[in-house]
Amino acid sequence: MKKRVIDLMSRYFQSKGRLLTRTEYIKAKDGPISVPAIKRTCSSWVRMVSICQHTYPERMSFAAAPEVKVAPPKSEVITAAEALARLEGRYE
Repeated sequence: MKKRVIDLMSRYFQSKGRLLTRTEYIKAKDGPISVPAIKRTCSSWVRMVSICQHTYPERMSFAAAPEVKVAPPKSEVITAAEALARLEGRYE
């Protein structure tokens, strides 16, 4: 049963071209399986998505998380005297 659910859901997501949240899936009204059946089979929506991505990576390739580029934090070099002045509330 679980293999069938995963197969159907991965094909459904592939046809949609993206992952749907549980709320979007409920509103879509054209899903192959009811949400309670998915929960009963896979325990949760997130787990079902995870199993789909692991079992059928070629179908779920669109669902890969994009790389997020994080800018390095700006570091400010201050002297000990400036740090002490900031702590005491005197800014120069």
